[in-house]
Amino acid sequence: MTRDYRHSRPLDVHKWSEYKEVNDFIKSLWSDDFSVLLDPAAGKGNKSKQTPKNQFKVLILDLYVAWKTDPALCIGVGMSKSHYKVNSRYNALHISSIMIDIVHTLHDKGYIGLWKGNEVSGMTTRIWPEEKLIKLFKEARWSLFDIYAAKEQEVIVLNEKVAATKRLKDSTKDETSIVFKTVPIQYDDDDYQPIVKMREDLLAYNELLSRTFVDIGTLEKPVIHRRYFDKSKKKYVDQYVQVSQQNKLVRRVFYRGSWFLGGRFHGGFWQQIKSDYRKDILINDMRTVEIDYSGLHVSLAYALEGVTPPNDPYTLKPVLEGFNATQQRNIVKQLALTALNANSLKTTFQAFRDAQETDSVEKSLKNTELELLLDEFINQNKTIEQYIGTDKGVELMAIDGRITSRIINNFTNLNIPILTIHDSYIVPEGHEERLVEQMDKATEAELNGFKVRLKFEVLSYGEINNQYNQQEDMHLKLQALNKLKQQSKVIKTEQYKDRLNEFILWTEERG
Repeated sequence: MTRDYRHSRPLDVHKWSEYKEVNDFIKSLWSDDFSVLLDPAAGKGNKSKQTPKNQFKVLILDLYVAWKTDPALCIGVGMSKSHYKVNSRYNALHISSIMIDIVHTLHDKGYIGLWKGNEVSGMTTRIWPEEKLIKLFKEARWSLFDIYAAKEQEVIVLNEKVAATKRLKDSTKDETSIVFKTVPIQYDDDDYQPIVKMREDLLAYNELLSRTFVDIGTLEKPVIHRRYFDKSKKKYVDQYVQVSQQNKLVRRVFYRGSWFLGGRFHGGFWQQIKSDYRKDILINDMRTVEIDYSGLHVSLAYALEGVTPPNDPYTLKPVLEGFNATQQRNIVKQLALTALNANSLKTTFQAFRDAQETDSVEKSLKNTELELLLDEFINQNKTIEQYIGTDKGVELMAIDGRITSRIINNFTNLNIPILTIHDSYIVPEGHEERLVEQMDKATEAELNGFKVRLKFEVLSYGEINNQYNQQEDMHLKLQALNKLKQQSKVIKTEQYKDRLNEFILWTEERG
């Protein structure tokens, strides 16, 4: 197999299992080939907070997960001591630089392949299981579902942007440039009173997700390829999203070193895929319904000013030539939402273009054209003018994070799985009425009685009857019923059925 070293993910230092079959496997492999070489008793360095055997276990389990979900996937692993911060709250299993020795030893003995990374490429060392280890994996008497995230893993994250030096890729000299990267920073639980409760709530939610089967019925291979624009690299990059039961962990992330900015929920493969795939998500083999807030951040800005937003803030008089009303509205909506999250008009326009498809008409729009549209949007929405291009987005995200927290907690308490994509929510069919009710309650609680309009990707029969009960709405009702009929055709590949049956068998065996 020809390896694509870019097709990778970082080493997950929180992979764990306490099942007997897993421990027996690790014990046998460790004793046969590695204990003498890596055990502290053999004089290999200072004793760390975590034993070499347990660190070896973490790596082997993560190699197994990567191989089982996608044999072509590489794991990126840091090979410098500075990469391992043993006392960090984001390294709950205290993985240390002993991992470097473990990687080298596994490679020397032929268990893993290794491609050495370097600073110029901007890529860490890549590793993958070779046939010697794969043979053992195939003979293993345990399942992928026996591996899980260690319960000690931190799920409340406080991020900050820090300056770092980067060696210039094409330079023959030792020249560097300053770049900014987002990194998690340390904090104490008593820094912010709600932290402990937030963590308890999120652990309960993740526990519910861990025993819930979430998959996409139309997928044969549980991997989705997507190409997106990476703002930090300023280029389009390929991403391979693993649609698996190992990719469901959700964290709550706060931004810029502040507990009052952000606080959104991140994680789960459903956040990394487009709506075309999300409509085919099945939860415990049940069809799902997705409902989102319509123009949430614009509505939040209006609510903070104590004003009810217009029915449609994005429909403007014709401004751009060559675009019909629908096309212009779509551009205005993207532009306005971008402006709410930008700190200037210049960055607004560039960020808008960065998000557009290559060679699209939207990507070719000039600053003067975008400024005409944004000026007209502001003219029609004077109430929220002060929110445009003034970096208010992270403050609005703090509100939508609290709204989402209320909704998640309600469903978790009822043992009903729910998936979130910031201002959008997916529930098993039959629970959409409760979702609508909780979305309304959550916004009312956060916005002093204000509600935000909802948007249904596909309406249920009950919602169709409620919304289109007048005779003059009959043609709209028929359109909605036809859309529901098309959505009702659930496609399940044989490979999906195999994944589901494997999960069911495992749950029956493990109780």
